[in-house]
Amino acid sequence: MRVASGEDDKITTVPFMVAMNGNFLVTVSRERMPFIGKFLEGKIDFSKNQKMKFFLRLLSEVGATYNQAFTQINRKVRSISVNMDRISNEDIIQFVKFENILNDFTSAISPMNDSLKAIIHDKILILAHAEYDLLRDVILGNDQIFKTCAINIKMIANIRSAYSTIM
Repeated sequence: MRVASGEDDKITTVPFMVAMNGNFLVTVSRERMPFIGKFLEGKIDFSKNQKMKFFLRLLSEVGATYNQAFTQINRKVRSISVNMDRISNEDIIQFVKFENILNDFTSAISPMNDSLKAIIHDKILILAHAEYDLLRDVILGNDQIFKTCAINIKMIANIRSAYSTIM
């Protein structure tokens, strides 16, 4: 899977792997993942004996990285687009960067969510009721992020189109 990482117009997605066995759960990434610290510091409750629940909470935190990054981008897009009559070439360049970031998000979220939906529909894993509910929450959260990214991509494209028509 991929995780949103970075700030401002330098936001990207980075690979994040989770390997799970009956005895262990291992995470691998080329970058430090701040949300892992929440688990280690005890800010997120988890049991070492409930690996599936821990895995699902990890997925929930991955979704939170996208949500935080999206919120940051959305605020900037809205603040620039409020003054449509004052949009500059630099703003359009910023919009293109944001559009690329959001496209990166949707291309990372979609296959991850497809895999999670397959777990439910194909009954790949046997889940307890609470785990099933947590998985559904993760899927719904990812779907919401995907849809809001798509809406913002369209909004940015419309603004760029209007700008090029006016200029």
